[in-house]
Amino acid sequence: MPFSIEQFFEVFARYNLAVWPLQIVAFLAGIVVVLLLWSNSRGGAAMIAVTLSAMWLVNGIGYHWLYFSTINPAARLFAGCSSCKRRCWRSWRLPDLRCGFARAGDRHRCSG
Repeated sequence: MPFSIEQFFEVFARYNLAVWPLQIVAFLAGIVVVLLLWSNSRGGAAMIAVTLSAMWLVNGIGYHWLYFSTINPAARLFAGCSSCKRRCWRSWRLPDLRCGFARAGDRHRCSG
């Protein structure tokens, strides 16, 4: 590994301090997304897709590119992959929401 455990935890600490209190906003957005699973509406599905897209962008640029890349050169590749995933969500999910989102019917499906 190109970094130590101490460096890895230091990156987390710096990132968490930099984005505070946005963690609360992200947590609340996650709750809203879960609640939207019960809406069965096109607008609800669009909000879920937009929220997931934003989370992928924050993960890619906000964490990997700006913070993790300081200790791991491969993090820029991770940032690119996360940003690409965000682009896929935006281009594939939003125009054709027939894919939809649904809550799981039992505890096994719900756990992923």
